[in-house]
Amino acid sequence: TRLGGRAAVMVAVLGGARATGYLAQVVFARLMGARQFGIYTNAWTWATVLAGVATLGLPTLLVRFIPEYRARGDWGRLRGLIRGSLWCVLVSGLVLALLGSPGRLLAAVFGTDQVGAFRLAAWTIPVLALLTLSTEGLRSRNPPLAYSLGFVLPPAAMIGLALAHGRARFTAAAGVWFSLAASFAALAFEAVPFLRCLPREARAAKPIYEPGLWMRVAWPILVATLCEGVLSNCDILIMGPMVPPGTLAVYAASARTSRLVSLVLAAVIAFSAPLFAELHARGDRPALSRLVQRLSRLIFWASVAFAAALLIGSRPVLGLFGPGFTSGRGLLALLVVGQLVNAGAGPVGALLQMTGHQNGVMRVMLWAAGASVLTNFVLIRALGAMGAALATVLGLVLWNIWLNVLAVRRLEVQPSFVWSVAAAAFRRSLGGKGAA
Repeated sequence: TRLGGRAAVMVAVLGGARATGYLAQVVFARLMGARQFGIYTNAWTWATVLAGVATLGLPTLLVRFIPEYRARGDWGRLRGLIRGSLWCVLVSGLVLALLGSPGRLLAAVFGTDQVGAFRLAAWTIPVLALLTLSTEGLRSRNPPLAYSLGFVLPPAAMIGLALAHGRARFTAAAGVWFSLAASFAALAFEAVPFLRCLPREARAAKPIYEPGLWMRVAWPILVATLCEGVLSNCDILIMGPMVPPGTLAVYAASARTSRLVSLVLAAVIAFSAPLFAELHARGDRPALSRLVQRLSRLIFWASVAFAAALLIGSRPVLGLFGPGFTSGRGLLALLVVGQLVNAGAGPVGALLQMTGHQNGVMRVMLWAAGASVLTNFVLIRALGAMGAALATVLGLVLWNIWLNVLAVRRLEVQPSFVWSVAAAAFRRSLGGKGAA
């Protein structure tokens, strides 16, 4: 009952966030037109991926260590972790912004007409990185508040700014400006509750820094996060220089629509990751296994319902972006299959990272990201946008199966509901043959 209640709250919060974010993309596409929306999507995707690099893996580190330090009353390390994380992310974000803003480099890769949007997007990197850090840090204490401020407020502000601006001269650069302003506003609102992760005792304590321990944990998380960003976005990143912006816009609309299927998976991970870490720290393996199995069932069946609704209503849903976007229905169908594979695998990545197996996750994600980049290059050249969708699905299948094998071997826990059902059916069939 408690799990169901928490899941319902987080589904409502993340559902609002996904709906608001989706509506923001619809409004932008309507006001910009397909070409400018394609340029905006390309620039913003690059900024998002590089912002993930700028976090240095520290947001997930906060989710893992804040509950531990609070439980132990280790206020000095708690203060040192939060202060050190803020400075490291700010500096790394500014460095990447400087490296990503030279006009000649951008013009050579993306064309002179896209330089303005990409240069501005580069300076959103530190803001996005800090927003990710504060959202994840606050998530360790209050997931609904963290996701409301970090994921609902920015797209809501983007919609307001876009509608106030209107259609006249709404370019990709203007869209990046509005996205930057909205992200900065969310960061400002989130600063106070994030810093309250430090209780009064921690604010009075002398900060203690353990950079060696923190970076040993954060480094593989950073690599895995970067690889996951590549797996999620390399289709758009590779398509950008290879296809016209209009084609990219149709694909991006289909891809973002398909990701609505992963809403329940994201909601469950949001509240369950700290529970995984806590149960693992206690050594309560049976409770951890029961929790994961119950969550995996919830994730799968709810995701199937979302997928069916999207496939049935694909024409009107894609039509929200504009009349030319309904041509992406075939892309949407294939990408939804990939998202169902992702949901059927269960919360496997979060489970492994929260139980100390981040190095194994890193290795799997490195191989999967490399394979995804290669297949995207090959299939996009051969099949265009449909090749990108097929490569995305193959990547999701590869890394989810591999991570599930890793979880079973390392933890003796089966995160995948689909795999559990298939294994049980196989055992029953063998038993029936033996009896016969």
